[in-house]
Amino acid sequence: MKLYEGGIKDFKTLLKNCVLMKLNNPEKTWQVKKQEELILRSDMAYELGGGTKHAISGLAFTTDETLVSKDGCYFVGKDLSDISEDCDYARITLIRLKKDAFDNQQGNEVYDMLRKIDFARYHVYPNGFMLRISAVKERECARVSKDAIKQGISFSHVGDCFAKEYHLRPEVEAVETYFITGSMFDFDTCNQIVHKWEQITESLNRIFEGFTMDCGSCNLKEICDEVEGLREMHEKR
Repeated sequence: MKLYEGGIKDFKTLLKNCVLMKLNNPEKTWQVKKQEELILRSDMAYELGGGTKHAISGLAFTTDETLVSKDGCYFVGKDLSDISEDCDYARITLIRLKKDAFDNQQGNEVYDMLRKIDFARYHVYPNGFMLRISAVKERECARVSKDAIKQGISFSHVGDCFAKEYHLRPEVEAVETYFITGSMFDFDTCNQIVHKWEQITESLNRIFEGFTMDCGSCNLKEICDEVEGLREMHEKR
């Protein structure tokens, strides 16, 4: 799965200009609710990515162990206990799939597999951490409750909750999660990288469903021309 690897490298290049902190595994597993928790404004400590702030969520795949070697949780900026007001936010997930993940996969089964892994984020409800996701606007923000802050919630807790959900999929080998709240981070460029990942995934759907074979009329032609492997995959179809 080399389609996303150029973007993964671009994202990691962005991190070279930042102070990147690796989080230790949490000593205790954070409570996960069975259903989404409603956190009212009066109950929240702050909102990550609220209002006009950046609110980015991105997911990319690879089978290359040099890009994603093992599970890890990282952050740039401040951890949850050190944030006191609404701020820009990004959660970037890099997933290494097993090398045989695509063996015997036919047609849109590849797209379906990637989407099912992506949809795991809709089933993770850390106590005191309410996600607000808009797939159409490609935004993901989160409300953090005052009680959760008092109980010591951290990005390591939240990242651990997501990683465990992703690992429920048999194809997933390793998960790297990056939480970013640093004001000096290049959120605009990161947003462009993440948007391209989403276009790649959507292009796979177009290719396998056979929506159009006329590249000239397809609004995803530019991404197919740019990303190595997509055009070849389309021509094989």
